[in-house]
Amino acid sequence: MFVSKVVDESGANFTGVLRAVGELINFKKLPVILLGQVGIDKRYQGKGIGSSLVKEFVIPYSLNYCAENSCIGILVYTRSAKDFYRKFGFQLIYEDKFGGANYFYSLYKNVLEIRYNTFSSKP
Repeated sequence: MFVSKVVDESGANFTGVLRAVGELINFKKLPVILLGQVGIDKRYQGKGIGSSLVKEFVIPYSLNYCAENSCIGILVYTRSAKDFYRKFGFQLIYEDKFGGANYFYSLYKNVLEIRYNTFSSKP
């Protein structure tokens, strides 16, 4: 990946998924898309609606947005949908004492590839 250590405004350290470069980065300033609450009415859960939403809209839209705006991925906070996000490749960054967790979906390599192809194909 690309960051070894991130710090939030309170000074708490987060390590794990984001590692490699070795510089200290403020967690609040990472260029990511913050995915708000996504919910499916209980009557419709288990029918693939949420999965389709993430696979066919959230990830592709985020990739296009990140390619144009130089962000690196999607960050989501959840207490109840940890397994749901993990099955799409979101990786745990941090768990808090309230049972919630931040998960990150990296689009970094995809964004670099899109930007490289865009610039290298120009005359």
